[in-house]
Amino acid sequence: MADLLGRVGFEYNHHLYLDYGLCSDEHGYRLYAGTCNFIFEIRTNFILKKKKTTIIRPPQIHGEDEDEILDSDEDDDDDEILDSEKLGVCITNDEKESLPLAFFICYRLGDYWMTKEEILALDSDAVSFARQMKAAAHPQLTNQLVIPVVVGINVCTVQQEGETIEAARGRAIRSKHLVPVYLWELDCFRFNQCRPVRLMSFLRQLPRIRVVNVDDDEEDFVCSICSKRPWFGVQKTSLPCCGETFHSHCLVPWLEHNHLCPSCASPAYDPDYMHFL
Repeated sequence: MADLLGRVGFEYNHHLYLDYGLCSDEHGYRLYAGTCNFIFEIRTNFILKKKKTTIIRPPQIHGEDEDEILDSDEDDDDDEILDSEKLGVCITNDEKESLPLAFFICYRLGDYWMTKEEILALDSDAVSFARQMKAAAHPQLTNQLVIPVVVGINVCTVQQEGETIEAARGRAIRSKHLVPVYLWELDCFRFNQCRPVRLMSFLRQLPRIRVVNVDDDEEDFVCSICSKRPWFGVQKTSLPCCGETFHSHCLVPWLEHNHLCPSCASPAYDPDYMHFL
């Protein structure tokens, strides 16, 4: 319950459709003959939902008792797409196994601050949709099928009563405030992945703690990489080697190219071992 209360100001919704363009070589998914291939591509939009303002127009006709309240149609009230990202998996199936979609996407959806129940509901909808599309196909083609499902997710940061647009935008869940999405892209699904497996595993396993009460956070903490204080919903990581703390989304890109702590230069990992493919 505490997690739900901490998430006040955020909403989620999703929609499903087929995109056969995912079957092209350009997307690089590993497809296998003699079985049905299910492609699930998560396409996420991070949206700022602005509080709609109203215009109160005084009575224009003599004798009217009430003001007329109109919704504002100004462009400033339009919801804003902050950024977007994609994450794809390709799962083969021989009818005897369930589709383990949730296992491969739960970590990224957890980064969105979605609850376990929300993640499982999305997984159930996506898998059921894919099964329905397979059932509708010609029976003789079921072992050669590719079912390319797009799972469109809207992660919405909702402007609260009395909150400025700048404040809502500053705390918004968005791709640039999360660890890079490619941490969750596994080589087994795509031909065009070439990042060091050991390093990616190390970066995925770094501890991350979400800030849910800025007032209770350490008063003197400033991320030395971006020079900013934490904000509501952002994740922090303390390096195991030295205990220095940074925004998680700042630290991970740093450690991809530098094995030393940004603050004290303590070795965070052995680069010779981590960069061995």
